[in-house]
Amino acid sequence: MGLAPVRLFHSSSELEGLLAELGFQPRVVQIQPGPLKGIFQFSTAGPGAVVRFKPSAGFTLVAPRRAQILPLGLNREGSKGRIVVHGQPVAEHGIAGCYVDLPYSFFQVWPGADALIALLPRQPLLEGLALGSAQNCLQWMNDCNHLQLTPQAHGTMADLFMAALEPAASEPIDLLRGAVELLSDQAVVAPLRFKAPTRYDLVAQLIDLGRQSTELLNLDSVAEQLGCSRRSLIQGCTELMGIGPIELLRAQRLEHVHQALLAGNQEPAPSPALVGEIAQRFGFRSRGHFAAAYQEQYGQSPSQTLKQAA
Repeated sequence: MGLAPVRLFHSSSELEGLLAELGFQPRVVQIQPGPLKGIFQFSTAGPGAVVRFKPSAGFTLVAPRRAQILPLGLNREGSKGRIVVHGQPVAEHGIAGCYVDLPYSFFQVWPGADALIALLPRQPLLEGLALGSAQNCLQWMNDCNHLQLTPQAHGTMADLFMAALEPAASEPIDLLRGAVELLSDQAVVAPLRFKAPTRYDLVAQLIDLGRQSTELLNLDSVAEQLGCSRRSLIQGCTELMGIGPIELLRAQRLEHVHQALLAGNQEPAPSPALVGEIAQRFGFRSRGHFAAAYQEQYGQSPSQTLKQAA
């Protein structure tokens, strides 16, 4: 099977593109200042697959779930709080995403995390658990999205996911079987009650609005377009994204500018005035404030990005 290739990403758009190549419909938003870059891996293993993220800055990923797939995600290092799933930080040695009825995945990955997510066929996984020593585990998965494992079980699970990414040709990895064997009642220290925010759809709509809009939007106009109150918008976005709605929209507008600058212009020598034109196109009126925000998020000036595209 060979080694799963390591792919590098240098922006939220590049990470979106890598996931889109695999058939997902992702929405990636950078939620922390500083250049967003990192490694991405993906590999199939039997009827399942594993995806890996290791970023330099925090990001949120929203993607519709496929009804036939159940994702199980963990931080390879086992430390707590580096991954947040549906607004709930993953506990030490926790595994998350196991709630069977979620319509989409909504998670954050922060620096210091080595996020591994197994994508397992839902029905065979549930049937395998029903036939094994996981009766309580099955019930917990109907009520919880987050299980805390023993350190040993968590470490073995992380090793299984990594082995699926780096399989030896002579020892193919059966990811589904391995997960069924590890998810026993004895492996679970405690189920953690699912924190179920009610504003997933609202925040997803906010992200889509930010993808489509090229204007500077204020909070009132956004709330009006989404048909909600300012309070609902602020609370939902802060709970699920870790930042407020205006910060989220600004991050998306900066990414629009970033991608436009990378596209460059078609002239032999890019014009410095092009930076200002692109910034204004996406609602940045103050050249100084825009340049400072861009430098903070991408670690270089807009002009440097434009020169790279030339």
